[in-house]
Amino acid sequence: MTEEAVETITLAFAAFNRRDVAALIAVCDPEVEWIPMRPTAAGIVYRGHDGVRRALEDVAQEFDELQNYPRRWTELGDRIVVAGRFVAKERRSGLRIDNPGAWLCEMRGGLVARVRAFASEESALRVAREGK
Repeated sequence: MTEEAVETITLAFAAFNRRDVAALIAVCDPEVEWIPMRPTAAGIVYRGHDGVRRALEDVAQEFDELQNYPRRWTELGDRIVVAGRFVAKERRSGLRIDNPGAWLCEMRGGLVARVRAFASEESALRVAREGK
């Protein structure tokens, strides 16, 4: 795993947590795919820089708070599984969430090309190994 990839993904997480659209887009490939857990169940995939903007708008509508905390990195070829936690507070219900999470990240040309969220590190690792 290259230091550059880890640094870029770390910058992406930090920008997401700050809701800094410009900083997040700066580390994303123009054709990035952003696949969060909840919208995925509804078949939603955010594509491109406009999709990243929409994803952050949707997060702001659904959550009063949402932070992703990466803790462990596993390289599997050109894919990186980042395991950690996500902490959130739903806007409508006020429900607080503090759960494990994992993100399967792919890079292209030094930029984040795809991020797919999972409820567990095991799930992300399985999908990464299967090449899906």
